Amino acid sequence: MRARASRCERSARAPVHRRHPKRYKPVEASMKRTFGLVSAAALGLVFMAPVPAQAEATVFRFSESHTEVVPETLECWPNQSGIATVTETSTGQVVDTGNRVFTVHGVNAYDYRLDFSNGQYVQSSINRDRYVFVASGQHTVYHVVIQDFRTLYDADGQPVGQMTIHAGYKIVYTDRNDNFQPDPNEITVEDEYFTLRCR
Repeated sequence: MRARASRCERSARAPVHRRHPKRYKPVEASMKRTFGLVSAAALGLVFMAPVPAQAEATVFRFSESHTEVVPETLECWPNQSGIATVTETSTGQVVDTGNRVFTVHGVNAYDYRLDFSNGQYVQSSINRDRYVFVASGQHTVYHVVIQDFRTLYDADGQPVGQMTIHAGYKIVYTDRNDNFQPDPNEITVEDEYFTLRCR
């Protein structure tokens, strides 16, 4: 039986969500990143390779960073558009226990600045996704928590507004067809929340 709970303030779905889904849709964003890290090749090695009698854990740490420059409008200040510069840095750890159990723990941290034509700008402070992915055989659990705090500054550098996002997503599924993706008939638990506050 599939259980689904959702308590989202969907009024927050403004253009930024459509233009920058990689950051603002917890479901697609962090899942795609994690499933990219846990690629079919890597999982194939974990789940299809013969397990030795005395299996040992294999640990792999990763770190990557990239920057995007995109036009953007934010939900809290919908009458202003500007150019956003977003640098994403991803760090984490992959552990293969050697016993058909595979885990990924990681953080995607964002340095975000949005410049408006009137000299105002938005700068992020805490802006990160923390996620955990655990696969044991075909049973898989994925959980991500998003914290996103930003401040609007006037042209003189004085703070004049704030935007905060708290969001999260959890999914539990059994990958019966071994395609490393949650198909609708495989999901047993799915829970999502999204809260936006403007001040």
